[in-house]
Amino acid sequence: MSKYHFLGVCGQSMRQIAYYLYLIGHEVTGSDVNPISISEFPIDVKHQDQKLSDYIDFIVYNTDIPSNKIEEAKQKNIKVIHRAELLNQITSNKFKISITGGSGKTSTTTYIKQLSDALNINSNCFIGTNYSQVYNKENELNIVELNEADMKFTQEDTDILIFLNYGTDHIWLYDYNFDLFDQYFHQLLNHSKKIIYNKDDIKCESFCNNRSAISYGFHEDAHFRIINFISSDIIKNIGISFILKYKNSEWIIKTQLFTDAAAYHIIAAIIAIHVYKNIPISEIINQVFKCHHASQRFDIFYRNDKCLYIDDQALCPYEIENTLSAIRDQKVYCIIDPYRAIRSDFFINEFNNLIQKYSNIIFASKYKYQNCIYLGTEEEIIDFIKNATNICILCSKGKYYRNLVTRYISI
Repeated sequence: MSKYHFLGVCGQSMRQIAYYLYLIGHEVTGSDVNPISISEFPIDVKHQDQKLSDYIDFIVYNTDIPSNKIEEAKQKNIKVIHRAELLNQITSNKFKISITGGSGKTSTTTYIKQLSDALNINSNCFIGTNYSQVYNKENELNIVELNEADMKFTQEDTDILIFLNYGTDHIWLYDYNFDLFDQYFHQLLNHSKKIIYNKDDIKCESFCNNRSAISYGFHEDAHFRIINFISSDIIKNIGISFILKYKNSEWIIKTQLFTDAAAYHIIAAIIAIHVYKNIPISEIINQVFKCHHASQRFDIFYRNDKCLYIDDQALCPYEIENTLSAIRDQKVYCIIDPYRAIRSDFFINEFNNLIQKYSNIIFASKYKYQNCIYLGTEEEIIDFIKNATNICILCSKGKYYRNLVTRYISI
């Protein structure tokens, strides 16, 4: 048994790894700049400014941890390990499905987990959002959401890699060096036994077209092809539907999912389960209607005939537009609160184009956008929530806004 101390333990991905280690018998402690109570397992979360104990075997950190804490650990001769390296270690003992890409990772990871549960496949899921589960080191399958922010720290070995799309919202971590950024994806592809990729994404295609890989999408040459796609109707509570074509077979797929992009995510999940267990496609599709959006991914937490409240962690322009397009004709005000100004600055032109296209976007933080409504104080946000008919919350502080909506709207 080892003693692990997690720096930033309250983050979802760190918390899940800590919980897993606790369940398999290790001693786990943690600290965070914003200490909160963790309900999953008994752990006393200290403030991150406190000095580290000498009685620790490993310090676990992530990309956002200040370097002085890492140096403090090294001075105490405590072994330090990045979250991504540790995750790779604890998930490589079983069959592993890994998910990478610019957007849709959490949704795809969720659908794979939901389908594996429905098909009685015992799995552990390491994901970037809240997902209630009980980990077991004896489970046959590990499902892992990868993070481009961690690419400097690991060479990920995986049995199946899903490459959803190419997105550059973490490029600032690499000083906007696209060659270095691309190395991450090449590295993942080189360490993957099987590859599943989105043929409609030009960059994905360029990475994968000379490899032995399974493709999916609307493209006529995709191995698994989407045809007869029908968008959702959120007012009537009808999800997307389409036909999936593979060789000479076709299957009708009906879902409870509302964004058009969800078609890509659910197909990737279906293919991954099929490749892993060789379960007939038809049997997997029979379970698709049980799948639902992940927490804070088009998460409808209240609706009636007049009001619709959606919690979505879309942070980049293409993610936000995907969410807005799913709402379609409904007048929904979108409160956007990007959690990194630098990340938003990189997309400033795209944000301004989005604001011109949609008149119902409201920012909760002051950024350099043109012709946009701002809610600068909590009082302004509360007043807006009280009076707006419909609200779509797109931000990294979904719990905060959900509490405000719950408090000030008769739910």
